[in-house]
Amino acid sequence: MEAATPTYEVFDGKNPVPSPDAPKSGDETKKGRKNRNAYSATKAEAKLQEAQRQTTYPLKKPGRVNFFQVCADPDSRAENVYVIDAGMDGHFLVNAALLSNPEVRLRVKRVSLYTCVNQAGKYFVWPVPLDAPKVALSCHKAIVTAEKKWLRLNWSAFENGYEQEVADPELYPELVGREPVWDPSGAEILDEAFADNSIDDLKDPRLLAILKGLK
Repeated sequence: MEAATPTYEVFDGKNPVPSPDAPKSGDETKKGRKNRNAYSATKAEAKLQEAQRQTTYPLKKPGRVNFFQVCADPDSRAENVYVIDAGMDGHFLVNAALLSNPEVRLRVKRVSLYTCVNQAGKYFVWPVPLDAPKVALSCHKAIVTAEKKWLRLNWSAFENGYEQEVADPELYPELVGREPVWDPSGAEILDEAFADNSIDDLKDPRLLAILKGLK
């Protein structure tokens, strides 16, 4: 008759060490409970969306790469305001009180603001110039189209205006069938754009950089 497999081996003749084949107690076999939330795709996607959520809304032109639409809500627009060109940084709104400074007055221009969203879901505010009648007319024709359709613009120096390209349903079926999402609302986006891009002080570093020719 074979001897039973020993439960313990003797180490140095003194300290009993459990055999690898020895049965383990319930406490030793019990596994720690995992945090299920750490594996939640829903929570991970929510965090990713929050991280990607747009928090600033620049004043800029639509550009010639992306299709875009214009918000039709009247409260998403502002008529006849002053902006100053900051080069690669886009435009900044200028408080009318600052026009007492001749250098500021020389550089500002009057525009109307239109809240837009491009095909990538990025919001921006388009400053449409008012002091150049032909350009303004071209922009406003584009706005009428872009209130209902996805539109892409290409500047024509010969025409001194924009050429319009409406998204073709055969080339861009998914885009044409998609409605723009306004979340935040067009009015809220415009309010945030005013808060982020306005200059109210002659000592504002952004304005000083423009006046010094650094922008």
